Amino acid sequence: IADIRDIIVFSRHLVVNEEDFGTENIKSIDLNKDGKVDLLDLMIMKKGVLSDSGYPVGSPIYDDEHIVTDGGIKGIDVSKWQGEVDWQTVKDSGIEFVMIKAGEGTEEEVNFRKNIEGAMNAGLKCGVYWFANASDTDEAELEAKACLETISGYSLEYPVAYDFEYRTLENNPAAGNRELMTEMVRTFLLYIQQNGYYPMLYSNLDFLSNYFYADELMQFDLWYARYISQSDNDYCWMWQYSCTGRVDGISVDVDLDTSYKDYSAIIHKYGWNGF
Repeated sequence: IADIRDIIVFSRHLVVNEEDFGTENIKSIDLNKDGKVDLLDLMIMKKGVLSDSGYPVGSPIYDDEHIVTDGGIKGIDVSKWQGEVDWQTVKDSGIEFVMIKAGEGTEEEVNFRKNIEGAMNAGLKCGVYWFANASDTDEAELEAKACLETISGYSLEYPVAYDFEYRTLENNPAAGNRELMTEMVRTFLLYIQQNGYYPMLYSNLDFLSNYFYADELMQFDLWYARYISQSDNDYCWMWQYSCTGRVDGISVDVDLDTSYKDYSAIIHKYGWNGF
C-alpha cells in the first residue's frame, strides 16, 4: 500500500480495516479512466461491496476511531446570505464546524474571506463548498482550479465540497445528460483530490436518483441534504438536516449539519489540505 489516503472502506455501518483483507480480496480499478492504475485509483475492497458498474460502495474511513457514534459533530454552512456573523457567539453556542461557501463558477464568494477568517479566529473548524455552474468537464476543471486558488493559504480542517443545485441546471445543456453530469462531478472532485485536498459531494435524493449515476460517485464522501428527522442514506458522512435553523450569532435562518466523521482528526493525521 503506497499511501494510506488511497485506502477505501465502506458505509458507516460496515467498518473494515487493512488487516481484514487478504490478497484475494484486493482489486485495483482505473477509477479516473486515464488508462492506468496508480495512486489516484488504488483502492482496497472487500468482496461483495462493488456496485454493478464496478465502483466502490462507500468512501474513505481510515479506521473506526474517526467515526462519531454519539449523534455526530454539530455544524452549520453559510454563504453571503447569512450577512454579518458573530463567529465567537456561534462558537459559544456549541457549533463545532462550519462549511463556508468559497465561490461559484469561477468567481470568489462575497464575504468568503471575512467569513473564514472570522470563523477560524473564533476557533471553529472550517471546510468549504463551491457552487457549480459548469456545463461540461472542462468548465468543471476550471471551477476546481478557481476553488483551489481561492482557498490557498487557509488551513481547512473539513472537506472541500462540490455543490450542484437546481439553479445550476437552468439553461444548462448538461442538465439532461446524467453521464456528463456525473463526469463533471468526478472531474472537479478528482482535481481537488489530486491536489491534496479532501473532496466531498454535496447532493440530495433527487440529484442522486435522477441527475447523477450515484454508484459512480460513491468513492467520494457524501454531504447529504435531506430535511427529515433521521438521515435515510447509509452512505452519507455529513448530513444537512435543516435549512431553517437558528443559531446564536446569526440573525437569519441557517443550514444545520451534523458530521459522522471527525474530519479534523483525519485531515491532520493523514496530511490532507496541506497539513
